[in-house]
Amino acid sequence: MNRAAVSKPHDESPDRSQPAAIRNLKLAGNPARGRVVSNDNLGEGVEADPKYLEKNRRFSAELLGRLRFLTGLRPSALGSMLVKLLSPENRRRIIPTSNGLRIYADPFTHLGRALLDHGTLEADTENVFRAHLQPGGVFLDIGANEGYFSALAGRLVGPNGYVIAVEPQSRLRDIIELNLRINDIRRYRIYSNAFGGQEGAEGRINLWPTQNTGASGLVRSYRFSRATETITFVSLERIFAESGIDHVDFVKVDVEGFEGDVVRYLVPHLRRQRVGTLFLDYHRSILERNGVDPRDIHQEIVSAGYRIVAGDASKLDSYCLYQPAQPSSRDAERTPR
Repeated sequence: MNRAAVSKPHDESPDRSQPAAIRNLKLAGNPARGRVVSNDNLGEGVEADPKYLEKNRRFSAELLGRLRFLTGLRPSALGSMLVKLLSPENRRRIIPTSNGLRIYADPFTHLGRALLDHGTLEADTENVFRAHLQPGGVFLDIGANEGYFSALAGRLVGPNGYVIAVEPQSRLRDIIELNLRINDIRRYRIYSNAFGGQEGAEGRINLWPTQNTGASGLVRSYRFSRATETITFVSLERIFAESGIDHVDFVKVDVEGFEGDVVRYLVPHLRRQRVGTLFLDYHRSILERNGVDPRDIHQEIVSAGYRIVAGDASKLDSYCLYQPAQPSSRDAERTPR
């Protein structure tokens, strides 16, 4: 079966306009793999209740405080195993963030620890989102992980906007949907696919331990485990067709060293200015270990008619922000007169 079939559109409806509608989401599988949500965790229509959220935050913070030392164990697979043995199976909770989001997080993951320690994830990235995402915009998240930035983008583009999350790890698919729905994101589509290959082609993703699912990728393997998952690729042409759109206003790419392939499949759309803003995370060390020069990726984007507006073009070792060198007709239509 083609894994792309699990992608689902979600449009505004009276039921989805209420956060409590998440109780109707049926999930199944192994809780340790992120596939089950207990109604006890979700509460009875109190997902937005500050007291309920604060109770969850305290539970998560206390649990992390007692067992934080496990997150520093190496190899991390050992730490993940001990977390499963020593902590509750249903340890995920909906916790509040400093920016008003509600995130269904495991306190021992990279995301969960960041939210409990700092109230947010990557404050600089959040500032970029707030500066460049407009109400009614279309957001594409390539490498969505647990859906934090998809949820943030959904809040920023509002009920008339559209969020598309692309994440090949099937263990995260339901987590992404939960994080969208509990934040009242009304219009979204989730693809349990990779991007950066021919439509329908198969590949294999190397899975990292559950404490750091964000490190999983198609390029770098985890030396203490051979855990992998067969995935299929989805094309932007298919995403456009199924979503009923012809452009995206903002694309975030975080793919752990697979940037070159992703950009190669984005370039035809960059040339046609079907992408407004490209926010690309360069994993320079992974790229170079695999014989890829990040400068070649950068030049490919520039040759497609884009310029770097934020980030260090001399280093290319973190996020860089690109926009069309010349305004498109769509941009001109949005410019106030």
